[in-house]
Amino acid sequence: MDIKNVERIYALTWLQKGMLRFHLENPEYHFQQYVIELSGEVKSCLLEESFQALAKSYDVLRCNILYEKIEQPVHVVQKVRDVKITYLDISECSDSEVKLQEIIHDDRNRKFDISKDQLLRIILVRLAEKTHKMIISYHHIIIDGWSLTILISRLFQYYNALCEKGSIEIVSGPSFQTYVDDV
Repeated sequence: MDIKNVERIYALTWLQKGMLRFHLENPEYHFQQYVIELSGEVKSCLLEESFQALAKSYDVLRCNILYEKIEQPVHVVQKVRDVKITYLDISECSDSEVKLQEIIHDDRNRKFDISKDQLLRIILVRLAEKTHKMIISYHHIIIDGWSLTILISRLFQYYNALCEKGSIEIVSGPSFQTYVDDV
């Protein structure tokens, strides 16, 4: 990690420390996955631009958890993080449902290296011309279920703004510091 790109460093909350302990024992433990069906045309380049804007809005999408070779684990927020969406087109597969389940399973098996990986990742799978599945995988150490719904809602607000207006007004979400102050 480039030290010049570090925006902020936090000590882990007591809850994050517990999650880290379980993660180290079993990396699958706090892995979460959510699948959304999208109907209609999906402009993948605008969806990725929306995801980039989301990462600018919410610092948890620019963070990693560092724990090796340091006394206390920390939550490190980067100033800039290039977040990507993986695109897969399985519309030509004879059994796209089986292939989709394989993709979901493979993504789950990929797990997260919480010290390096983007801790929320999206795979957009094209099943047919106007049918897609969006697989959202994340580590619970940075996002809970309530927060995920807020992030997904904001992602689609950005996407719709890009589709309709061609631009986004980036709205800053609450920082991790806000959460820490409330805990």
